[in-house]
Amino acid sequence: MAGLIKVAHSAQIKENKPFALTLEDQKIVLIRHQGRLLAFKDSCPHQGAPLSHGFVKDGQITCIYHGWKFNLDDGSFSANEKLKLKSYVVREENGEVFLELP
Repeated sequence: MAGLIKVAHSAQIKENKPFALTLEDQKIVLIRHQGRLLAFKDSCPHQGAPLSHGFVKDGQITCIYHGWKFNLDDGSFSANEKLKLKSYVVREENGEVFLELP
């Protein structure tokens, strides 16, 4: 798995519970939603609040500070689909979670 870095054990990432981590000075939030594992930059584009402090509901992660909502399918902002969260390639294999940094 060239280019991928082990970042967590699969069991650490609970369904619909944001999981924060820092990898090479990049803050990242992992989310398991409907069995899929997703990874986004852990920063709301509004004022930089950590999305990992927010909550997941109805297929969106909501920033706890100002209520901005982002679609988990593609990271798009609910009020303007042109604004998207930075996403990362994430893989799960043999009970381990791996990320690929750009």
